[in-house]
Amino acid sequence: MYTKAGKKIVSQTITLKDGKKLTNMITIQITDTSLLTSYALLMIPSKLIANIGEKINFSTRIVGKLIKTPITQVVEFADGITQQKP
Repeated sequence: MYTKAGKKIVSQTITLKDGKKLTNMITIQITDTSLLTSYALLMIPSKLIANIGEKINFSTRIVGKLIKTPITQVVEFADGITQQKP
């Protein structure tokens, strides 16, 4: 259990019978929901590891008290692509 909010890196090391080690890393974001004034929008990717050019779909879910104002989701990816969705 994490006691502080923020980005966390989870590392897994697997040791095979022949002594070879494999490492898997996942980055997760821990949120302190007591700091949310109304809501948060969670985005979940369809896959965490993808090949170059492979499509990744994101599902979204609102957590918290939804306000009546329409929400527009703007996503900015590290490669410079921006997508907007109502």
